[in-house]
Amino acid sequence: MVSVIKFVDPHHLIDLGTPGGCAGHNQIDYQTIVGGSVDLADVWHDYRNVTTALPWMMRQRVQVLRGLHKPFFVGESGICADVAASGTCTGIVSVRSLVERASFFDAKLSAGLRAGLSGYIIWNKGSRSAQDDVGPGDPTESTLSKYVL
Repeated sequence: MVSVIKFVDPHHLIDLGTPGGCAGHNQIDYQTIVGGSVDLADVWHDYRNVTTALPWMMRQRVQVLRGLHKPFFVGESGICADVAASGTCTGIVSVRSLVERASFFDAKLSAGLRAGLSGYIIWNKGSRSAQDDVGPGDPTESTLSKYVL
């Protein structure tokens, strides 16, 4: 598939997306999927591991990609706007929960970039801070500004 895409358009980077169950928990399967002629890898979509900066499977994938000398990034990450310090969603968005979310994202971005991530995409910019959306003035915006190159 990659060779066909490269034949048609050799100037664009190719990523096959985040392998889910097809890669299982096996580093060899994951290496087969992201190896070869793909240019970069979406290493993780992070929605469930709120209190863990680098989940174990993400660490395994990072290790594989470092060995392949390929750039990698987190293609989606979301934390509920009503998150508590325990990492659970409470149903009540407050200043405290938004500050907590910003803190969780700060830990994830810091750990990810130290591990070699080339980028980290937070889902989603919204008109207000609700569910996974980051609204105007949300503390997560200030956290993100620390990581702008």
